[in-house]
Amino acid sequence: MDSPRDEGGNQANSANQWRIERETGCPSFEATLAKNVFLLHSGGLGFIKGGTMVVLPEHLREIYGKSCSLLLLRIYYFEVHTHTMFTRMSKVLGPKGNYLALCRKIGMVPFPVSVPIFDKVATIPEVLNIHDNFAAGELRDSQIENILSEAVNPVVVDCGVNVGVTVRWWFHLNPQCRVFGLDMMEEAHDLTRERLKGRNVAYVGITAALSSVDGEPITIRFDDALEGTNRIDNVEGGVTSRTLVTARIDSLLASYSLSRVELLKVDIEGYAAKALKGAHKLLSITRNVLLETHSEEELGESEAILVESGFRLRHFRNRNLWFKRA
Repeated sequence: MDSPRDEGGNQANSANQWRIERETGCPSFEATLAKNVFLLHSGGLGFIKGGTMVVLPEHLREIYGKSCSLLLLRIYYFEVHTHTMFTRMSKVLGPKGNYLALCRKIGMVPFPVSVPIFDKVATIPEVLNIHDNFAAGELRDSQIENILSEAVNPVVVDCGVNVGVTVRWWFHLNPQCRVFGLDMMEEAHDLTRERLKGRNVAYVGITAALSSVDGEPITIRFDDALEGTNRIDNVEGGVTSRTLVTARIDSLLASYSLSRVELLKVDIEGYAAKALKGAHKLLSITRNVLLETHSEEELGESEAILVESGFRLRHFRNRNLWFKRA
């Protein structure tokens, strides 16, 4: 069989990359023919899988046209994505990882399950957090993991606790960690404490809306207190409203007399810079910072504060940046 050609008559080969444009409504991605690529070519619709060229029958091509190509693309992308997800989850969590991957696929966790590292998992936000941050490796960093594993009673300040998955990870690395969790939702601490039951660990949950000033009342709106994208500036929409009071990180931690912090993690949906402006004392005793950014403005302002405080960028992956004291 001759190699298929694209709509412009160009012959396809393993070096070609075929990009599915955003206009199709499907996630954009690039791949090569050697990695199972869908083809839209002059001879009709088809794809290569396992080295075999599969072409749709003529009557289907006439009936469905390009709409069929979108259907096939969705099926293909879903199969590849799901296979990758199952592989990643099972690699980190063993056989139970396959169950959680299935839960993510169906959008619910029918039965809670206890898994290595993270213990009880009963919600989709937990599944998403485990997959994205640890199975897919978004928050994995060998230097930080070695530092926390080898340190004696290391202190971690985790800003943006959400469902407590990162907190559980810090304790997995070193059960002797002392973790201060800062989150504007009390429910985040309730869930985290519940998940940590049975572990002899030191978790301090502090509820506050982090900012550069103390005592400023704000009202937020939300649908689910444990939704990972809740923001301090959510003032419209949402079925629930709640009034919070802002606080500086330095004020919140002043009574604990900390002398050294191995890791400060900040993931608070766009407000990292404001939180860092209220953490000058904390930054002076911190060795490493993990920052998740959500906008160019947040990135620029946060980086400027950290550089001014004596940090340098050591590593980055997508939206996550690791800073180390220079």
